[in-house]
Amino acid sequence: MKSVNFKNSVIAMAIGLSVVSCGGRGGNQQSGTETSESAKVETTTKSDGDKWPSNEFTRQVPKPDLTIYNAEDGPNGYNVDFINATFEQIKAYADKLKAAGFDKVVNEDSDSDMYSYSANNAAGWRVVLSKSAAGSFMIIMKP
Repeated sequence: MKSVNFKNSVIAMAIGLSVVSCGGRGGNQQSGTETSESAKVETTTKSDGDKWPSNEFTRQVPKPDLTIYNAEDGPNGYNVDFINATFEQIKAYADKLKAAGFDKVVNEDSDSDMYSYSANNAAGWRVVLSKSAAGSFMIIMKP
């Protein structure tokens, strides 16, 4: 039952991130009254996938060998969306995260149509990695 709740929370998080990450697209404009915090948002959209953004979040994890579709600040941390990633590639990246020290407070779930891995490192940073038929993403969260 625990893995079902975790799976549901990962799916809910993926849906929420999709809604949030699409919020500024399609001609919608933010008002001119941005706060200083939102002015600091680092957004890097990529279609070629050959550049890994360098910031305090991405320096916590190994560079993925995956094609990056979009990488940006989000409500829960730094969001990275991958494009055309296979289950095998996502699982291999989870192994890299484990080897890099993301092996505390681990939740891992897998079935035929979904894989998710989340864990903390010793400093308290948390990573969530997920792959489903809808796509694949990673969230990196501060302690």
